[in-house]
Amino acid sequence: METSSAPSVKIGTRVNDRILPTVFDTHVWIWVVEGDRSAMSASAIDAIEQASKDGAVLVSAISVWEVAMREAEGGHLEVLRCTP
Repeated sequence: METSSAPSVKIGTRVNDRILPTVFDTHVWIWVVEGDRSAMSASAIDAIEQASKDGAVLVSAISVWEVAMREAEGGHLEVLRCTP
């Protein structure tokens, strides 16, 4: 049986002189916001930092929804909380 996979695109790839955005998974978004680097490899951290410098980071609407639902269920994520 033949398997197919999506082509791998390196973070920071340029297409038509524009940098392709990096879309964070919900967990990665939370880890980055909370400063938790323990779950990520050094190469992932470097790639995230480069994408951030390039202004090419996105978070999907479903990730925002997932965090909001967790908060509504009594979760204690600090992602969306502001300190007065």
